[in-house]
Amino acid sequence: MLGIHTAYDKERLEKLSRMFDGDPRHGNMALYVREHFDLKRICERCGKRTTASRLAVASVIIEGSSWVLPISLAHDGRVLIDLQESISDQSNFLTEQITGELLELGITLTENGVEYVIPVMPGSDAHHQDAQEHFSCRVLTDASPEDVLKWNAEIEALQRNQKPNLRPVTPEMVGEDWKAYITAVTGELTYAYNVQTQYFQWLAEHGQLVLARMSDEHDRTVGIAYCVPEQYQLCLIKTKWSPAVPYQKSAVANGLVFTLIDHIHEKGLATPLNLGPRLENYMDSCHTVPVVKHQLEITNRVARLAILDCFGGR
Repeated sequence: MLGIHTAYDKERLEKLSRMFDGDPRHGNMALYVREHFDLKRICERCGKRTTASRLAVASVIIEGSSWVLPISLAHDGRVLIDLQESISDQSNFLTEQITGELLELGITLTENGVEYVIPVMPGSDAHHQDAQEHFSCRVLTDASPEDVLKWNAEIEALQRNQKPNLRPVTPEMVGEDWKAYITAVTGELTYAYNVQTQYFQWLAEHGQLVLARMSDEHDRTVGIAYCVPEQYQLCLIKTKWSPAVPYQKSAVANGLVFTLIDHIHEKGLATPLNLGPRLENYMDSCHTVPVVKHQLEITNRVARLAILDCFGGR
């Protein structure tokens, strides 16, 4: 029988650890545990559970006989695997055994999701050409974890019109008790050093990060796009740019995307660029094609209300 819990214990951590098969693109156990602490949102004063406004239930753990599944529940019944917005490939959590056992809770794997891809094509967008005249745009496949932290800090610093603080906050500095650390520093990590940034560093450390970087004449980072090279597609995870740059943000963002398209074309890669489930306004000129994406949903209304009742989500 499946159980649903609000926290990890030793046995659940051991099960979570066994979920990873060594593919760095899936992330690692530590990232999921830290995301759980970020999302669970327990009030330190009253001890009651609260949620982000977009979630009905934030970060609970479904436990099976040999596996665990860290999920959040959206108001429309969609089941979001924690870190789903950061880590595109969640296949290690969607094995036939797991999806079969989840039926006990009324959770079904459906084809109701959608992602948008740009077929293999040369870049030709006018915004892209314009951006190249003002900035240096290039794709890197060998960025180091230190590069990821440095370039992220540069963008954050430009947003604040400050000098970048490059204090190398690392998992080793945090230690095992992530919650205690967050409480101790009142949530103020150096320049958005969050779970997603740690994931990009993890990918870079294992040679599985592709990024497009746009820099000005002083070699300061003004825009960056983080991608994961999957077997059949290049997945765009996040695009980030500095609004402090006196230039159209659509040109910067488009420049990053079309720099990636040029990279695919010039290298002769037979991999479309996957933009994910949401299209931003600046992607209107990208000639995207919608494709079906599998996603978990609670299709049983009684089961969904039972979970909401259990965790105060109604």
